[in-house]
Amino acid sequence: MLFKLRSRFLTRSVAGLLVVVGLSGCGFKLAGTSQLPESLDSLHLITKNFSDQQREDLGSVLKGAGVTLTGPGKGKATLSVSLKQLPQRTVVSSANTGITIVRLALQLNFSLHPSDDTQTVRSKVLVQQKNFELDDDNLLSSSRQKNDVIKNLELSLYNQLIFQMQRF
Repeated sequence: MLFKLRSRFLTRSVAGLLVVVGLSGCGFKLAGTSQLPESLDSLHLITKNFSDQQREDLGSVLKGAGVTLTGPGKGKATLSVSLKQLPQRTVVSSANTGITIVRLALQLNFSLHPSDDTQTVRSKVLVQQKNFELDDDNLLSSSRQKNDVIKNLELSLYNQLIFQMQRF
């Protein structure tokens, strides 16, 4: 009985190992990982209108995409990024329930300047927006939810930036 359990465990382990080796051999990669062109694997990052946390989050996303962040003049390219929160717009307002639906939007401008002055990408604009429910009776909770929505919009923009950079 013990021999059968060990044999079954060994068989499953070998089968799992073969699946992992097979997937890696066919070029499979996990979702959320990316491979940027070699010309963008080393960047000097310049940010405008970013908080320290936003800059750290963008740096983490870039590093996850295989980018090494460098100092001025040391990278293969310079990535200039600015972030702007667009004016908040009321979509729906209900006096009966005290609930207001608000549209939050963020805009990210970026440009890429290779150090060898080839294929300069002039400023491009990315925009993300999301509707958010603002409850007049629970402003503290609404404030937290609004901050969460903004954080998610930022991360979506950073991932969209990586997607755009893959095309260069």
